[in-house]
Amino acid sequence: AIVIGSGRVARHLSARLISQGDDVVLVDSDAAALETIPLDCIKIRGIPFDRDVLKNAGAETADVLIAVSSNDNVNIMTAEVAKELFNMKKVYARIANPDNRDAFEALGVRMVCSTSLVVDWLSSAISGEDAAGSFRMFGSSLRFTTVRASAGLEGLTLSKLEPDQNQIVFGILRDDRLLLFNPDMKVRAGDSIVICAQN
Repeated sequence: AIVIGSGRVARHLSARLISQGDDVVLVDSDAAALETIPLDCIKIRGIPFDRDVLKNAGAETADVLIAVSSNDNVNIMTAEVAKELFNMKKVYARIANPDNRDAFEALGVRMVCSTSLVVDWLSSAISGEDAAGSFRMFGSSLRFTTVRASAGLEGLTLSKLEPDQNQIVFGILRDDRLLLFNPDMKVRAGDSIVICAQN
């Protein structure tokens, strides 16, 4: 499997694939970020949508490519190269902007839009339903919950928060707005931390 990105989603996804016995190649343009990933896999620094970079990553024989970088444009272009130049059948991508959905669908790329998932979840919460939601994504069940930030967490950056195993910090609810995860974002009084857990 070729995984595009070096953020938390890429790290957790790669760790899961490796634990299942899959061979993983991580590709990202940020060499420093790749080096901090403590996984037993091949790591390639390069522009993910560059043909030679993908070829070096094994796109000619890989079973699947999963583009989960934080940049929608990188994910779109990488998916297009994988589909058009390497004729890869299984190409998945994460998108943040729902307006990019049509571009992925035109390529025949299966996608998940984190923004749409959260909007649906928040709509339910605002309507008075349970402020937690479960979703099926790439064959896994994910559950979103919120935790009110305690005084002891105020001032900490999100990168310092350490949720339980199989959980990641997805973002912060602040003044009825969702702020997606940013490692340098600091917790403020009144914040609720959005946690994503894999069931």
